[in-house]
Amino acid sequence: MTKYRSELALFGSRLMRSYILVVLAALSAAPSFAQSVPPAIFTDLPTDTEHPAGMTVLHIPSHGLQINGIVYQPSGAARHPTLVICHGLPGNEKNLDLAQAVRRAGWNVVTFNYRGSWGSPGAFHFSQNLEDADAVLADLRDPANAERLGIDTHRIVIAGHSMGGSIVVHTAEHDHDLAGAILISAADMAKEGDTPRERLVTAMADNMEALAGVTPESMADELRTMSKSLRFENEAAGLTQTPLLVLTSDDGLTPQAEALVRAIQAQGGHEVKEMHFATDHGWSDHRIALESTIITWLAGLHQGSEPQAGNSSVSQWCGRNGSNLQAETGAHFVPADCGDGQSAGVEFARDPFSFQGDAQQRRTDRATDVRSPLTPIHARICEAAPQRPSGRNVNTKNCKRLRASGCEVVSLVGARASRKPAACLETVMHRHA
Repeated sequence: MTKYRSELALFGSRLMRSYILVVLAALSAAPSFAQSVPPAIFTDLPTDTEHPAGMTVLHIPSHGLQINGIVYQPSGAARHPTLVICHGLPGNEKNLDLAQAVRRAGWNVVTFNYRGSWGSPGAFHFSQNLEDADAVLADLRDPANAERLGIDTHRIVIAGHSMGGSIVVHTAEHDHDLAGAILISAADMAKEGDTPRERLVTAMADNMEALAGVTPESMADELRTMSKSLRFENEAAGLTQTPLLVLTSDDGLTPQAEALVRAIQAQGGHEVKEMHFATDHGWSDHRIALESTIITWLAGLHQGSEPQAGNSSVSQWCGRNGSNLQAETGAHFVPADCGDGQSAGVEFARDPFSFQGDAQQRRTDRATDVRSPLTPIHARICEAAPQRPSGRNVNTKNCKRLRASGCEVVSLVGARASRKPAACLETVMHRHA
């Protein structure tokens, strides 16, 4: 009997721990509950045998040379909107996980390498990068290429990380046929040219791998001679009508993006969404947040609605009532309304966020107990697993009591969130005007 009581206590502890995780998730200052994670983050593309998903190698003409590129194509016969991603300096982080996620959302995604970088012919020069971006867009808009690659030329968006963000600013400033532009921890390369030469040479020495025909000194000198007219704020007039998503991080570059946003707003532009995330320059611990935010914003371009992601929706999230919070919580967690009577009371329905390890441990615990697994939770089916004939069944009345208590806690959190909108998420998300 003592053995059975200890097992009941263990089960109760697991059950309450699961409900506590729900509460912590609701209270945590992170984008996961400020938005619903798009299905493209965790759902493969539908199979289409006649028009399958694929990957096509591109050789894009640019000033007498052919630079390397790839287009990731979703399944389906229709022409698709297209996202072009410009990599940074030198381009170690190419954001290919973002490319795959956006493709799963139904977009073509094009990545490419500037002249003199990562195997593209020629010598690398900062000024040439702008020309190469224009060449990529012209190639994608070519009627024959658009037909072959399934590109909707009226829905092309350009995105750039770090130095790539600078290329996006200058490209979108004069290319007003773009459907939108995205900056990811963008670096104002013209402003970086104000750095003392010795420091620039040191920085370039650490950022020249896979670049051809350059030295740290040549790169530093080119940056120092870049025209001040290319600074972000001086490009604002041409960006007032372009939907722009500006994503910043804790890398010291945020003031440069803020200056651009202020300049666009001063020129009468109101198409800018700015979001700040507490992560590093490469978004190392916020990859899903990055992908989710961008996919949600892109979907807003289609629907003519604003994105509901990141800190732009903090006030909306905080203003939800308790029932709405429970509804959103239910999108990520499945209550244990049925089961084997031994497992934890909550399983993760979709994205596990930071609780993946805990969920895996519970699965391991059940496996060592020699019980058949439940039907996968993502299938939204909950079937009772067979039990061995024994007297180990827990007291169902106590289970129901524990479950009801957990639900009350979630309801209380929702009600409290609706009463204190100013306090929600402020420790992580920061709004920049």
